[in-house]
Amino acid sequence: MSIEKTDNSKLFLKVPQPLKPEVTQQNQTQTVHDGEKTRAAKYMIGATAIAITVAAGIIGHKNNWWRGSKNISSTSHTEIKPQSVKSESSSASTGHVTEKASASSAKEPENISIPKREDIDNASVSTAGSEKSKQSKLSKLIDTITAPFRKIKEHRESKRLKKEAAQKAKKEALYKEQLEVQKQRDANMRQSYAEARQKIIDDEPNRLERIAKQEKKYAAQVKRFSNKDFGNIDSEHVLEDYDYAKVKPYLQTNPELFVPSPKRGEYNLSNFAVDGYWNGPSGMGASCGANITGTELRYNNQFTLHDTGYPQLCRKKLSSEQLIDLHWAMQKVAVKGPYDGDKRYHIGTALRFSAPECANDRSRPLGWNIFIEGDISLAKMNEIKKHLVESGVWARQMAIQSDDTMIEVLNEIIKCLNK
Repeated sequence: MSIEKTDNSKLFLKVPQPLKPEVTQQNQTQTVHDGEKTRAAKYMIGATAIAITVAAGIIGHKNNWWRGSKNISSTSHTEIKPQSVKSESSSASTGHVTEKASASSAKEPENISIPKREDIDNASVSTAGSEKSKQSKLSKLIDTITAPFRKIKEHRESKRLKKEAAQKAKKEALYKEQLEVQKQRDANMRQSYAEARQKIIDDEPNRLERIAKQEKKYAAQVKRFSNKDFGNIDSEHVLEDYDYAKVKPYLQTNPELFVPSPKRGEYNLSNFAVDGYWNGPSGMGASCGANITGTELRYNNQFTLHDTGYPQLCRKKLSSEQLIDLHWAMQKVAVKGPYDGDKRYHIGTALRFSAPECANDRSRPLGWNIFIEGDISLAKMNEIKKHLVESGVWARQMAIQSDDTMIEVLNEIIKCLNK
């Protein structure tokens, strides 16, 4: 259909149109040149499309876009057809397109090859190598910039380690020094106790002479206590002190926590400790605690069986008559030694005695708690108690209450344990 027959009056404003000039030779030449420009434009568009395809291939390979296309044949590809481009020489006034331009637009661009997968892979490898080189250069740059700071950090770390090593060495040296001081102190204490025991042995004649003089002075009291029957050890009230109950589960499993108990023939004053309540010969001048010369251990239990402050006897379970008749008891005890370098437990058995009727009304109940190292049986403890009473040393102790009389009590116990 010719342009003149198309009715565009409804779409455009009516503008007077000049008469259609005849096509001259010059216009034909211009049309030919426009066709060549159109062909060149097509080639440019095709080249641009190829460049875009190659770039997309490289980027896709780098980002693994092609993993899903492994099953596609390497020979198959989509034919690339550039779109037809309108000729720039088309007349704006007439909208006419020449037959030469239309024929040119139907042709495909020449000398255009489809990029192969190998080329894309090579380009990807080249790009990856370039990226790796850039990263290497960046790493070297970062290393160069941060090198001074690393040296400062390393210097500080080295300084810190040296300081810690010096402090550790100083602590170890101080510990060794304290350990040597501790060992020397313990050795001095052991020597002091040994010398005290030797003095007691050497002083035995003088001690017995002093006791004899005191026995004459308090003869009436000695006689009264000798004739009094204090009964036997209460077998129903074998008590356990707090420390013994705490360490009892480890007696068989952890022997290293305990000092080995002395065997028969090894007992001396170092295996004893005494505490209790001393009234004095006249029942006045009460004092608690005792540090008998020659003993090494310390058993801190001043409460006697009749003392209301003693909580372990279960007083509510005893009648008043039973409580009055209760004079002897034994108790399992655990005490620690006096030495800084040896804090193991000493397991022992305490012989406990209480006689409230033998004390003045204004004093607390009379009584003593004698710690004997070792797990002493009830039968052996009754044997010891019987020997103390029959030998008369217990009556002298109740009447005189001196260190000399208590040492004689301990010596009689030692005789029973070593025989």
